[in-house]
Amino acid sequence: MKRLLFTLMMLPSIAFACPNSYGVAFVAQWVHQCTATLYKSPTMSGFPEQYAINLAFHQCSCVIEKFKQVYTQQEVISMSAEDRALFSETFVKQCLGYDAPTADSH
Repeated sequence: MKRLLFTLMMLPSIAFACPNSYGVAFVAQWVHQCTATLYKSPTMSGFPEQYAINLAFHQCSCVIEKFKQVYTQQEVISMSAEDRALFSETFVKQCLGYDAPTADSH
């Protein structure tokens, strides 16, 4: 989980979006960087590589979708590393089913 949080904190530097939407290149790079880092995680080391990549892809995509539901691309880019880590942790828990989302959780 630490590796996922770290990866989600590393946002892509490309920003080609309208103010309230996310650019395709931004999201693609974010998902790619997250997946490429997470699938190598020791917790996935027992899985076949293709399965680990697929699992990492889905976990990263879920967390990124949570960010997209709450924050604009510019807000995500402007967040401090501490804020991104805090929000990432909350979203990871929601995606893994450890923390049921509430109306005021974000």
